[in-house]
Amino acid sequence: MQYLDADITRAVISVPAYFDELQRQETMEAGRAAGFLVDRIINEPTAAALSYGLEHMEESHVLVYDLGGGTFDVTVLEMFEGVLEVKASSGDNKLGGKDFDERLIQYLTGQFREKHGIDLSEDLYAMARVRDEALRCKIALSTQERAGEALSGQGLLSERAGEGISYERIWAEGI
Repeated sequence: MQYLDADITRAVISVPAYFDELQRQETMEAGRAAGFLVDRIINEPTAAALSYGLEHMEESHVLVYDLGGGTFDVTVLEMFEGVLEVKASSGDNKLGGKDFDERLIQYLTGQFREKHGIDLSEDLYAMARVRDEALRCKIALSTQERAGEALSGQGLLSERAGEGISYERIWAEGI
């Protein structure tokens, strides 16, 4: 590789946890076809734990989840005497960040329709704003307990109880 000033000949490739043996084998063959000696195929959550660094991990069980755009993978790892062992790993290729986005979009448009009597779903510009707002809300909830929003300056979520949307409300209202 020209960026590394070194020839890369070996690879460890990460795949979604839900990949079956055939998909793992095809991935390995693709790596070989690209000219690599594929040492191992590992699940993405395991790769995330390794990327985080073993030096940060205590001897214990660790749950690592990988919520991608279209998938949700979970792996339980055990760290013991400097060795990381995968205890269990699974994934769902029909549950991911896009699914959360769609539920938030449905919620926001429903709240707007309830408050203003206007269906935003036919207005492409409005739906782009709603989609942006849902994404901002989801990102905010990744690092804080509550997230308000300002769709059309009305603060649809922030008006209820004056607190914005929270994980508790998401679960309670089935968003």
